[in-house]
Amino acid sequence: MTFFIGILVAYATFFVLNNYFSYPVALEVFICFMLVFVIMYITTLVRINATKNMNNLEKLFKKNDKHAYYSFIYAISNKDDKRMITSYRKLIKQKKYQPQYALFTIMFSLYFGKTLGLREEVEKINQPERKTYYQTLVLIHENKLEEAKNTMKAIKKKWMKEALLAEIASREGDDKMAKEHAKSALKHTKGIQYYVLKKTYERESFL
Repeated sequence: MTFFIGILVAYATFFVLNNYFSYPVALEVFICFMLVFVIMYITTLVRINATKNMNNLEKLFKKNDKHAYYSFIYAISNKDDKRMITSYRKLIKQKKYQPQYALFTIMFSLYFGKTLGLREEVEKINQPERKTYYQTLVLIHENKLEEAKNTMKAIKKKWMKEALLAEIASREGDDKMAKEHAKSALKHTKGIQYYVLKKTYERESFL
């Protein structure tokens, strides 16, 4: 469907360019081609980030099996240690992911239950709310639950707060409350983040 919409838009664009402008035909074709590509890319991106369809998300990861980022996220979601190590090593070597080095390092370390040096890495995260989220997550993994509860008060995003509350409740042995917060976290998120949480919660019997 996205492809056909792109073709229709490209055809209309070519008609306008050909009748109202004096560009070379080759340039008009190139503009139309790029327009189709951009439309398909944006539409796919929006659809993926707005979905809760696990089958579609699974297809996304299978289609991008060799892509370091998607492989990394898939490994976290499905508890694949070998893939986790391999994809992390690939990620940190790629220039385009260097600005997110601290974030991936925190995720990698927490995956393996390591917290040493993570407070320093958290300080390198630029987005304030994301920084607070991971700061709280590190505290939870250090079993500093009361400090974590105070820190997370600054978080406004519902899924972040509910996900953290689920982790805290689980650490406190309150399985019923952990499940309630886990369901709420899923309710307030979509796309790849939804996939990560759902897979994690299924594995940890939160659902």
